[in-house]
Amino acid sequence: MEVVLIIVVAAVIMLAIKIAMTNPKESSNNQNQPKTEIPSGEIEFPPSGYFYYEMVGMYYHGVTPKDFGIFKGKAIAETNNPKDEFAVGIYRDGDNKLVGYIPKDFRGVSNEKIHKEITENGGSREVVFKISGSEKKCYGTVYIKNN
Repeated sequence: MEVVLIIVVAAVIMLAIKIAMTNPKESSNNQNQPKTEIPSGEIEFPPSGYFYYEMVGMYYHGVTPKDFGIFKGKAIAETNNPKDEFAVGIYRDGDNKLVGYIPKDFRGVSNEKIHKEITENGGSREVVFKISGSEKKCYGTVYIKNN
């Protein structure tokens, strides 16, 4: 009788584990976490003749999931930005939307050098950039063409 009882208990435990594994429930800690979107594509790394930078400030310029994807555009050396005298804005081709900036300091290097190079060569350069993330957080990478 004891053997039968042990077998039944083991079977019930195994069935409970199987059900729990096939129907995972979200824990209360994860319910409020934003879901991250899967990127819409990848930029071939690195595009020949381009330099990599991260992008910042997308949230402040109204970037939404509708703006996610890979785009061509321009890096424009701004000369009248009150927050950063060496600001380099990233603008999307087509609607000329300002989607973000390269950081003031990227990996220990000031944006002053790239700002000066762009200014001395007409004020803008071609870029390819990618924006991804979720409704609450955006991530951006930009490749700025060399001269």
